[in-house]
Amino acid sequence: HEALSDREFEVLQLLSQGLALAAVGERLHVSAKTVSTHKARLMQKLNLHSVADLVKYAVEHKLI
Repeated sequence: HEALSDREFEVLQLLSQGLALAAVGERLHVSAKTVSTHKARLMQKLNLHSVADLVKYAVEHKLI
């Protein structure tokens, strides 16, 4: 996760907590589309394929 930008890391943490794209967007003051873009990039960087994988990664690396 060292390769993630600060914003991608924030999105990773919030999505891992179960927040929807729109809720993450509200928290970060960006659109849900922007959150979706960050999510796609971080999942690509981490070679993850689903939100479940993302949550598992966050738990295994003690990010949440």
